Amino acid sequence: MPIRIYDIAKKLGIDNRRVLAKAKELGITAARVASSSLDKITGERLEEALVADFGEQRSKGLRGFCLGNFKAFADAQSIPIKPLTLIFGGNSSGKSSIIHGLLLAKEAVRDGRLDLTKTKIGGDAVDLGGFRQYVHRREVNRQVEWAAELKPEILQGNAFAALGNVKRLKIGLFFGMPLDDKGQPRRGAGPRLVAYEIEGDGRLRMRLSRREDGTMQVDRLDMETFKPLVRALVVSSTTSGTVTIEDETTITAAVEGLVPTLRFACQGILPEELTGHDYRGGGSAWQLVALSKEQRQEQLGDAARRYIPGAIAEVVRGVNAVLRIQLDRVTYLGPLRSYPPRHLGFAEDNDPNWFAGGGYAWDIVRQNEKLRAKVNEWLGSKERLKTPYRLAVEQLFPASEVRSSLSEGFKQFAADILAPIVGEVQAAKTDPGMLMAVRDEIEMERHQVEQELGAARARATSSQMALAKLDAQLGVSQLRREKALMQRNLLAHTPGAGSETEKLAAVEKELAEVQQWVETLESTTADIKEASAGYAKDVEALTKKMEDLQRKKADVFSELLANLDDQELVSRLYEGIQTRAQRGAVDELILMDLRSNTLVTHRDVGIGISQVLPVLVHAYADRGQIVAIEQPEIHLHAELQAELGDVFIQSALGENKNTFLLETHSEHLILRIMRRIRETKEGKLPQGIPPVTAKDVSILFVQPDGPRSIVREMPLTERGELVKAWPGGFFEESYRELFG
Repeated sequence: MPIRIYDIAKKLGIDNRRVLAKAKELGITAARVASSSLDKITGERLEEALVADFGEQRSKGLRGFCLGNFKAFADAQSIPIKPLTLIFGGNSSGKSSIIHGLLLAKEAVRDGRLDLTKTKIGGDAVDLGGFRQYVHRREVNRQVEWAAELKPEILQGNAFAALGNVKRLKIGLFFGMPLDDKGQPRRGAGPRLVAYEIEGDGRLRMRLSRREDGTMQVDRLDMETFKPLVRALVVSSTTSGTVTIEDETTITAAVEGLVPTLRFACQGILPEELTGHDYRGGGSAWQLVALSKEQRQEQLGDAARRYIPGAIAEVVRGVNAVLRIQLDRVTYLGPLRSYPPRHLGFAEDNDPNWFAGGGYAWDIVRQNEKLRAKVNEWLGSKERLKTPYRLAVEQLFPASEVRSSLSEGFKQFAADILAPIVGEVQAAKTDPGMLMAVRDEIEMERHQVEQELGAARARATSSQMALAKLDAQLGVSQLRREKALMQRNLLAHTPGAGSETEKLAAVEKELAEVQQWVETLESTTADIKEASAGYAKDVEALTKKMEDLQRKKADVFSELLANLDDQELVSRLYEGIQTRAQRGAVDELILMDLRSNTLVTHRDVGIGISQVLPVLVHAYADRGQIVAIEQPEIHLHAELQAELGDVFIQSALGENKNTFLLETHSEHLILRIMRRIRETKEGKLPQGIPPVTAKDVSILFVQPDGPRSIVREMPLTERGELVKAWPGGFFEESYRELFG
């Protein structure tokens, strides 16, 4: 939806011209005139820049507020707000009502609803029960009063021109039920804004009251307040450069005559736009009025009736804009901080207690690394919580994403290992993600070679046994041959050998047979020796191949193991998960138990951490906010309650510039702040603690007084000591317990 320039000016209560000038400075060419429209992103950027220009000044714009006829408070009670505002009181005294009244105003101004049961910001911690419950003593014919005291210097435009010179500016809102002629609420009617007042320095400057048609009628207008607008009208809208007493009288009379006709339509619960007449806004392009000497007063009266109502409306809008900005600064943390779900990454922020219960704080810590570091420093400090826990973030990916990403990453990793071992070609052919398959291939080949080696060895052994047998047979045959040869030679050279012819022939035959057998054995032995040599070479080759395969298998897994121990592999695979995962990771907040180096969740540690963490997040993360906290010290021991005092001082008076509204029972908390005031005065502040004075602290004590409660301010001296004692002996229990 487009955002117009004058919408931004109206919301912030500043002049259109200032908005246009800032847009020009930012190079927003679409912003040419007040009615120019900007897209949502550009409009928000312009608004942020304008707020930043006077943001720090406006961050301290709420000086206090008043509550009357609200819950325990009957007469209007003044609640002065300082950077450190602490609210004390007994149980059921009404001290929580102070914060609840501020939350009621915030939501009523923002959403236009007064019959609130539960507030969005308060969740289950703030149950107002509706108007009939929160009006004092449930007397529905009463009017609830809520008034804000603002710094006049944060006003802009005509609002500043009319009210910028007052010391104390107060905006009063009066809520009530429409009553019948008997003073009873009308049937079926709900609460509404009955009256609206602007008060300056204790004097009523403007009052509007509700009429039957729902408009807000101007009942009173202090013309002394609006004289600067009168002078501005004459100087800027007429040809006269001076303003005489007669001029002022004429214009004042003209405006006073218009007062009964000035009615405002409401935006939400606040009066915003003049209605019923064609009044021009004071910021519009005015037509210069030429004054003649003879008709000067008549023409001035006409100009006043034409332009002054629009300027008055700008005053109302400017005041309302500042009030909205101040109430928008209010944040709240209830007394019962809830445990968020165990898995914060999957928590839903539509829980009604997401803010009031502090669940959102865990989510901010999960997302903000710098904030997490500050909280860790406080949790682990030897002077503070002294816990053994440290907050960290762990990324969670869907299992399917992890499996696919790891598979791809491991494939590439395995290929890098295999390439130098089995060769790039084989590594490319083999599925590198299946290192076990590579091992199996090597093992199968080794098994086959082992079988071949066994067979080769068996053949070699068999041939050796055959050679041994042949050698034995050859030896016997050679002996037989030698014996037959000797017999033949003997017969051949013996006298009378002729008579031994047959015997000699037998010896010759035996010799021939033996010789043939020897030759056969020698030939067979030679063949077997040659085969045996081949078998031996086979055994040697197969043995070497076996050794090579075993070495290759060892190389694959030694490289794998070596790289598995390498942090680089872990980073490489994790990077692959991050880059390949189609669905982003979920950041999960965890607690590291430094004693055992194990991971736990916030559900597994003491309740003190869960209660104090949202308080720390408000202190460290909020900037320029009004932070209302009920019982910030809950579930903390005395020493830590005191340490929270320093946390609040740093957040309020350091660079964050927060304003704290603390409903508390902690004596230790206020004692720490009082101590720091004394140390500031004496120049003995510890390093890192901003100076704090009594002017920075508002101590309020809520005390029952019959059927009502009253708020007492407890001033401090320059040394941080109470000017007067606590009412009713409050905080004296410890002394009574010790000394009777």
